[in-house]
Amino acid sequence: NPYFYVFNAILSRSTVFEFKSVEPEEIEKAVTDMVNNVRSHNPDCKIVFIGGFGVSFNNSFFNLEAVEKKIADNDENIYYAGDFESANSGGGWHPNVSEQKGVGTALAKYLKDNGVV
Repeated sequence: NPYFYVFNAILSRSTVFEFKSVEPEEIEKAVTDMVNNVRSHNPDCKIVFIGGFGVSFNNSFFNLEAVEKKIADNDENIYYAGDFESANSGGGWHPNVSEQKGVGTALAKYLKDNGVV
């Protein structure tokens, strides 16, 4: 059983040609179900949500952030670490290797500073 889990989720009904938002209620149910599933296997673990590395294609990203913050506000073992900035100069709007290292360093600092580890 891991001591903590880190989640970075992007929710959309997207194709190469268009990005379609997911409704806030559906996002909240999906995130709540995911938390409950993790907790059913490891009830004492800590959960850390992280943002989308500065990428925002549609309202789904903002809806997901709001849901994660709401869930984190109501559980002392769930943390919302926020968005770790990245230029996303890797392929397909993803961080490159150097940017991933920067995000990893920032996440490690967050985990230590907030008592997760």
